Amino acid sequence: MKKQLLVVTLLLFSAVNFAQQQNRHWYFGTHAHLNFAGGTITQPASEIMPSGNDFWGMEGCATISDYNTGDLLLYSDGKTILGANHQPIVNGTNLMGDMSSSQNIVFLPRPGNRNNFYAFTTNGITSYEAGLFFSEITIDPCTRVATVLNNASGTNTTPLLNHFGNQIGNEYECITTAKHSNGVDYWVIAQVNDFIYSYLVTSNGVVDGAGVANRPFSSYLVPTPPHGTASVGDTGKLKISQSDISPNVVRIAKAVTYQGVHSVRAGTFNRSTGVVVFNNNFGLAASAYGVEFSFNGNILYYSEGNNKIKRRNMLTNAALSDFIVPVNTSCSVLEVQLAPDNNIYVSNRRVSLGRISNANLTTATFTANAITLITDATHTTATKSEIGLPQLIQQHQQAPVPIVTLVANNDSIFMNSCTTTTSTVTVQANDTMNGTAIASPLSGLVIVPLSAASPTPTNGGITLNANGTITLLAGTPVGIYTLTYQICTLGSCPSCSNIGIIKVDVSGSSNVLVAANDSFSYDECIPMKMNVKYANPTYPDTLNGNPILATTPGITVQQVPGSLNPIPTTGSISLGTNGIITIGVGTPTGIYKLKYKLLLNDSCASQSNEAVVTITVTQSATPQTIVITDAYVGVAAGTTSIDSILVNDTIGGIPCNSSNVVVMPYPGTQLPGITLNPDGTVTVAAGTPNGDYSIAYYLCQPCLSTNCTSPRKVYVTVGLRANPDSIYFDSNGNYVSGNLNVFTNDVYGASPVTPSAVSITYTPNPYFSIDTNVGSPTYGDIIVSLGLPTGWFHYQSNYTICELANPSSCATATVELWGEAAGRTSNNELKTESKIGVVSVYPNPSSGVFSIQLDHQHSSETNVKVAVYTALGQVVVEKTIPQNNPQIDLSNFVNGTYFLKIQRGEETINKIIVKK
Repeated sequence: MKKQLLVVTLLLFSAVNFAQQQNRHWYFGTHAHLNFAGGTITQPASEIMPSGNDFWGMEGCATISDYNTGDLLLYSDGKTILGANHQPIVNGTNLMGDMSSSQNIVFLPRPGNRNNFYAFTTNGITSYEAGLFFSEITIDPCTRVATVLNNASGTNTTPLLNHFGNQIGNEYECITTAKHSNGVDYWVIAQVNDFIYSYLVTSNGVVDGAGVANRPFSSYLVPTPPHGTASVGDTGKLKISQSDISPNVVRIAKAVTYQGVHSVRAGTFNRSTGVVVFNNNFGLAASAYGVEFSFNGNILYYSEGNNKIKRRNMLTNAALSDFIVPVNTSCSVLEVQLAPDNNIYVSNRRVSLGRISNANLTTATFTANAITLITDATHTTATKSEIGLPQLIQQHQQAPVPIVTLVANNDSIFMNSCTTTTSTVTVQANDTMNGTAIASPLSGLVIVPLSAASPTPTNGGITLNANGTITLLAGTPVGIYTLTYQICTLGSCPSCSNIGIIKVDVSGSSNVLVAANDSFSYDECIPMKMNVKYANPTYPDTLNGNPILATTPGITVQQVPGSLNPIPTTGSISLGTNGIITIGVGTPTGIYKLKYKLLLNDSCASQSNEAVVTITVTQSATPQTIVITDAYVGVAAGTTSIDSILVNDTIGGIPCNSSNVVVMPYPGTQLPGITLNPDGTVTVAAGTPNGDYSIAYYLCQPCLSTNCTSPRKVYVTVGLRANPDSIYFDSNGNYVSGNLNVFTNDVYGASPVTPSAVSITYTPNPYFSIDTNVGSPTYGDIIVSLGLPTGWFHYQSNYTICELANPSSCATATVELWGEAAGRTSNNELKTESKIGVVSVYPNPSSGVFSIQLDHQHSSETNVKVAVYTALGQVVVEKTIPQNNPQIDLSNFVNGTYFLKIQRGEETINKIIVKK
């Protein structure tokens, strides 16, 4: 409007979504700013344009923001283009948009180019420089520095031509834009004298249908009156709706004031051909200036004078009720402008903006002072709107530029400076890229140190490495140091994170270990795990202020020597290096205390304070009677016995097992390679020599360590065992009894020996032989010579069996032949015809003392004569013993076989006894 009329914001067409990022910021009026972020209007003081910059949005103005982020890129009053720093861009002055033109500038992105933009201007002054012009702007993607590329004759702009190819001399002020139907290109639509020109903007620039630069593609020729009396008027706004009313057709409207006649012309614009048709006219009683469509294009809003906004339903062509605006005597017209939030805002040179809400509906409402414009403290004059609001940009339909969002989170790292060391953790371990944890090692990213350690260490040093680790030099003083850094993408235009802060806590000689006092109650009947390191949740032991867990590595426990008090009279209490307290079986109930320290095997050998552990030992069991017997097991080397020593033992009258008794080896009787297991089995280590062994043990009642048996023995036969064989003959040399095969009573472990698995050798003698042919059906048979003498005799010879698979595993025993002088032989018994009756000797074999049981009914004798002979016939014992307690003691004689002669009166009986 020529110095008197208000400038109006140009609404750009968007068939995709009007409220996108490119329209986020509005800069207009007197240092006024609105931010339409997320549908909410804000006015951050930091975004208000500075006082005194080269901008005044009296009428026409425009703003464009980044398509992806919404960050401010450019804004202008038609004469100067300013960047995000609110300073003129390179070559961005002396544009051809007159500040009093109602629509003096509009921004467009150049199709197919993310970093280039156009600024189209209209001057509206009849002179050699009047007309339509454009400037091309490029924005460096890294530095964000904006530059106007064309600089024709120092004007930083290039003229648009008319349909004859001539530079335009223009008296009118209207210019707007629309999206081409192909979704990529744009239309720039402007009134030029008696014509409406449509310029096509493509990736090749501004071209007509034949590709001729800077010329209109199509035009609308205004009917009579001719030039100078144009029926579409000169100063009012030209607007295009945001939504199609039919395929590729949108509405268009033009405010007209000409020769005192006020009206609004309405029609259609074809987004495929650029053709404009005006076919409707609405008369007004006062000056026409602002026009705007609702977002759906169905309601047309237009101003009448300086206090009235008229409405019309474009579907029915019916007039709707008017909105009344407070009168402002300094403003003769009103501006109406659609915004990114789909509301329409009203400007009339006030410190506030009016708002039309629900503009798509016939029931829309108007609020006079909906938005109060804030004033920054640095400005001496109040922020306010002027006549116009900023021209907006249509959405450039392009694939969004991938946004890399890097987040650097703060770090705390504990280190000690005993030696030069590098942290195992990295500062990027808790950082993210687009919400995902950053992988290590870094790929496509770089760590950028921003500051050295603060305070600066007087010795040593702290360095942030390229891989994100921290290196601490030996001798760095104790203290807390901070460093800062960013994570950035690689390339010439990197994206970077926020500033991350690293706190390095340097300890002096070691890490800080703190041992806390513990208290445990231990019931021997209900065992529990007691660990001084981490079993105390209320007062835990700590490492560098953090509770020690079962998974915390490198920490050992040391019991303070001599600190256990009192010392238990039986059993034991011990503290392992792993922190576990063990209560031994037999420990009396009571309260015990001991002390311990924590040790960390780091470079400085950290050590904690002393802590006290209080252990209360209790028991809740009822004593049970345990009956135990001597036991025998056989087992092969490298295996565990099948039999258990608990066989035939009882507790409380029921059989013993590993759940109701505790097997306790007797101290000092353990043998290398032979282990008595908790379940009563015996394990023999591989390589243990064959032979007979014995282990002393006792049984205890679980959780009642004072209820135990006296020590007993388990006899263990390891590997092969060859047992003696005796064959008996009567006085005539006839076989009576005895083993006729050496394998009959030989064993391997607890099982009968397998003849095919062993070999036999023996000491030759003239009275018998042994079949040593492993393949023979009589293998192992004892073959007696046919020439045995009659009467009493005794012959013996040794034999040895060895494992075929392990020839070093052998066992030796004796084969003995016995003949009696008279009578007969049976079951180790040499007996004459006698009336003594039944005689028993027990135990037999015996380790020393043999008892003799006689049948008293056959004799009235009170004493019995006994004699003991060696195998060679030597008398070793000869004595008379009382019949009521007949015993002999061979404890002082060597082990072996002896003959026992019992005489009562004139009756005698002979027996064979074995001392072992």
